[in-house]
Amino acid sequence: MLLIENVLTFNIWEKDGSFTSKSFSVKKLCFARPCGRDLKATRKFLDEKRAQGYQVHENPDICKKSGYLLTQENVIEVQDPQTSGEVEYVAIMAGDEVFISVGSDHNDRSLEALWTEALGKVYDSAKTKQMVPAVVAKDAWKYEDVKDHWDRLNLRSHITLNGKKIFSKFYFR
Repeated sequence: MLLIENVLTFNIWEKDGSFTSKSFSVKKLCFARPCGRDLKATRKFLDEKRAQGYQVHENPDICKKSGYLLTQENVIEVQDPQTSGEVEYVAIMAGDEVFISVGSDHNDRSLEALWTEALGKVYDSAKTKQMVPAVVAKDAWKYEDVKDHWDRLNLRSHITLNGKKIFSKFYFR
């Protein structure tokens, strides 16, 4: 059952510098949490949360986010200043084709440390991601065209707050 249809249009860039526009209907929106090539550092982070008394998901883990929260808008509205985004790869699956873009899943950091009487302390990034829109760029490339130089891709992000650029502390290279 599709509650809200969310259709996004991307410029699909070719190797020769040309592009075509292609629209995708968002069927599922999933995020890896936390993830990275440095598995030891990721596990250390999760172990630190466990040591603080939190119940934490296993690593690696995938969480869902409502598809209507994916946007290509330049500005998003959030509830309070305790939000943050990162810069990360976005994989768009369309039949047998995979396209790569860049985006940010955003989190409401004030909700990271949840507590319930039944569960106690829970570190649940899935809920923090559900509270804020995820932003994806309007440009994408065929995975086949970038896979051979994947490790040379350099992603950066920033926000503009009161006219000042604040760069994300999460850079991938």
